[in-house]
Amino acid sequence: MMKRLIPIIVIPIALLRSSDGTVTSGDWKTKKISWGPIDRDTKNPRIESIAVPDQWFAVDFDDSAWGQAKEYTENEVGPKQPYFDSDFKGATFIWSDDIALDNVVLFRYVVKASPDGKERIDFRNLNNIVPENPPRGQGRPGHGWQGRNEGAKK
Repeated sequence: MMKRLIPIIVIPIALLRSSDGTVTSGDWKTKKISWGPIDRDTKNPRIESIAVPDQWFAVDFDDSAWGQAKEYTENEVGPKQPYFDSDFKGATFIWSDDIALDNVVLFRYVVKASPDGKERIDFRNLNNIVPENPPRGQGRPGHGWQGRNEGAKK
């Protein structure tokens, strides 16, 4: 089983339930990159931000200095619709330590094995190969320009 990373940049509270059974929990790592208002000063609000670390989404990125996600209850978060229309069974709301002031947070979680036990296709490098001279304007076989099916009834 290959390791894969689930990177997320989030502005609202994070809550995820992936199709393989991966869910958000306190096991995820967090890094705040924007926070404020500084000193809780809402009359003269200022924020501070840091740059997003290079390659933070890579599986082998060193996140050892990042904090652990903090789990929050539904009461602390107060979710609104369409939250209640989705199935987040097993997932918990997560954020950094300061749910009130940390505005933008990066989340990392390396999935070492799929929770459902199924093997997944390795899509790494899928987009790394780009043809040098791709065909242009011919459409797909059996389809005319703009994707209309040439054999379709009119």
